[in-house]
Amino acid sequence: MAELMKALYPLVVVISIIGYLPQIQKLMFATRRAQNVSLSSWALWLVSGTLSLGYGVYVLEDLMFILTSALGALFIYITFGLIVYNNYIRFEEPGHLRAKFRLLFGLDKRIKTSVTHARQVLPLKTKA
Repeated sequence: MAELMKALYPLVVVISIIGYLPQIQKLMFATRRAQNVSLSSWALWLVSGTLSLGYGVYVLEDLMFILTSALGALFIYITFGLIVYNNYIRFEEPGHLRAKFRLLFGLDKRIKTSVTHARQVLPLKTKA
């Protein structure tokens, strides 16, 4: 049975590639954002794939497992990258990403003014 599993294990790579290719193809030829694709799920799979690869390299030291994990991780990285690219770069409205960046780092003066005003109207309670 062990010999049979050794012979069949390379099929994992083939099955994985067959599974990832339709998703990658859809993302490559998309005409709009990937709204129905969960970025957080792909991020978790990315971490999982990376950890599996690391485990194979540093603990198991099994070449077949390392190759299988590496190819799986590669396709996860490609898919994750395409989702990020499509959602935040390729199909983003002009200036929208810059506005998010400015809000994130507090560079928008309107936001600063609003925060300052809110602090004046609703002062924080301090211990006396």
